[in-house]
Amino acid sequence: MSERDPFIVIGTLVRPHGFPREGVSHFKANFDFPGHATLPERTSVWIFDGVAFLEFLLAGPAAPLGGKWSQATGAKLSFFEKDIASLAGGLAGKKLALPRSAFAPLDGSEVYLCDLQGVEVRNEDGTRFGSVEGAVSVGKDSWNLTARAGKKPFEFPLKWIDWTASRIEIGQEPRFVVVPNVAIWVDIEALEAERDDD
Repeated sequence: MSERDPFIVIGTLVRPHGFPREGVSHFKANFDFPGHATLPERTSVWIFDGVAFLEFLLAGPAAPLGGKWSQATGAKLSFFEKDIASLAGGLAGKKLALPRSAFAPLDGSEVYLCDLQGVEVRNEDGTRFGSVEGAVSVGKDSWNLTARAGKKPFEFPLKWIDWTASRIEIGQEPRFVVVPNVAIWVDIEALEAERDDD
């Protein structure tokens, strides 16, 4: 895999799902972001063993968990037990990934939610306020990003992102998104939290 086709982590393998049968084990995977509609077409996935991403052949088609593929929060994945045995420590807790080329091409104004995982959130003057750690659905095809500034999480809609001022370089650092007035927005949230405590 070249540097121009990096791996994108899409989730984590959590635990076995059901009992092994005929040399096949099923595992539940939780997604970092809902969706991943490319998985039904995959015959293999990549798992991070702590050093590198290793390709694992799927023993059957992936099945969505937590909704249809467009909203699924996870998946049931089937692996051959002989392949699982080759990975020290098993699959639980390992990161699940796909190569960037597995995703459909986007135009210059688009980006996948999973591409934003870990991206810094900055104000227009460059001040850093945290990093993206997830996303929540707020309606049909509408998403809010969740980020964390210190111990305090905050949420903002994608429409707030100023794409002309942002730079997102997949597989490279630094990566950041510019959110106008994010400092004011975070302060408002903090005030509301303090008011709730009163």
